[in-house]
Parts: sequence; structure tokens; C-alpha cells
Amino acid sequence: MEIKSYRGVMDDAHSQRHKHSTHQILTVRKGVLLFADDYRQNMLCGENAAFVPKGLFHQAQGINTQFDTVYFCDETFCQLSGYNTNQLPQQVIVFQTSRLFHQLLREISRDSSVESVTGKTALKLLLHIFLEHKKQLLPISLPKSNDSRLAKALNYIDENYHEVILLDDLATVATTSKRNLERICKRELHINISEYICMRRIFAATIDLVTTEDSVLEVSLNAGYNSLSSFYKAFHKLVGKTPKDYRNSSLFL
Repeated sequence: MEIKSYRGVMDDAHSQRHKHSTHQILTVRKGVLLFADDYRQNMLCGENAAFVPKGLFHQAQGINTQFDTVYFCDETFCQLSGYNTNQLPQQVIVFQTSRLFHQLLREISRDSSVESVTGKTALKLLLHIFLEHKKQLLPISLPKSNDSRLAKALNYIDENYHEVILLDDLATVATTSKRNLERICKRELHINISEYICMRRIFAATIDLVTTEDSVLEVSLNAGYNSLSSFYKAFHKLVGKTPKDYRNSSLFL
């Protein structure tokens, strides 16, 4: 039964694209951790937790980050949870969970003897909570595309979301027509271009709300919004909370 745990720090650093031979669950005590696999980019902070399946290539970027993590193999999961591994997600997920979940993982990562009876009991409870909460996915994450034309357009949006972005400019970058670019986006991501731009701006705003002390107005302007009311409306629609409530929830520990 293979179990490893530790407390880590990532200060404005990127990890190389890598994979693990075991599954990983982690939470953040301070700062923000950005997770990306070949399909999506997610942000981990505050009341959320992340699961990374074994064998999946991914990258992480820490922004003044302190985190707790535990690694476990298939055998450990089956023995402690009572379920088989088809209950485990096949991609990186970031999900909303409870204070108890964070406290358990904090204790597990602090305990060098995690394979003790006490450590295994804590991990068993953690896994059962994980199985209950894994469907409570983070409201916003950024999809990726394998289509080279759309990927160029998305990259342009990622670099210029704080500016006015015209569909004409995106079509030029993608070397295709506006109509075709919209069609590709709908086919690949199941959203339109304007929806992705909105998602990218709100994604940036969630990071600023957690990592800076900027006012909500400053955060909205930095994210490309000229109207505070429009920012509030878009933020609540995607995140399900007001910017102030989201900032407070990230500090709930």
C-alpha cells in the first residue's frame, strides 16, 4: 500500500510537463495554483481541492503558493474506499469541498507516518469525502483546442483579454474567416468566441481577487471590463458568487 504526503511551496514558479505513477489530491493553504493538462486549465485556491490521476501529463504554476498533498496508488484507493478505480476521474479536476477535507489533508501532509493506523484512517475519510464532492466542479476553467487555427485565436485572447478584442483580429491571427472560426470554436469547445473571452477575463479576475489587494473596481478594469455592473453580472453568472464573496471564500481557512 503506497502512500506519500508532504507540504510544499511554489513561489511564482512553473513545473515542467510531467506525470505521476500514483494519484494525487492536493489543497492550497495560501496563494494560487494553476493546473493545466492537455484539455483544460484550472485554478486551485481557498475552498477548492484538486485531483490528478496517475499517468496524466500536466503542468502547474504556483503564485506565492503553499499546498498540502497526498499521493496514493490504486491498491490504497480500493482498500481504503471500498470502491474500484473506475470511480476515479480520468483527468485533472478542481472541485469544491469542505473545511473538514482541508483539515484532514493538512494533518495527513504534516504526518510523516501517514501509513500509520491514524494516518490511514484520516486518508480513508478523505477519500470518502472526495468521492462525495468530486462532482462539485469549479464553476470556471479554460478549455483548450487541438485545432491549430482555434488554438492561435485562444492564445491571442489569453495574451490580450484586458484589451478590446475584435473577431476580425482573431480571424486574421487564425488565418481563417470569422464565420469559420466561430464554427470551429462551437464544434471544439461548445461555446462561441465571445463566451470564451468572457471566461478568460473572469478567470483572470479570480486570480487577482485571491493574489492581490486590488479593489473590485481595479480587478474589473485589469480584466478588461469598462463597466463594474457588467463585471459583477458576468462574474456571478460564471462563478456563482459576487467578487467580494469569492475573495472571502478563498480565505476561509
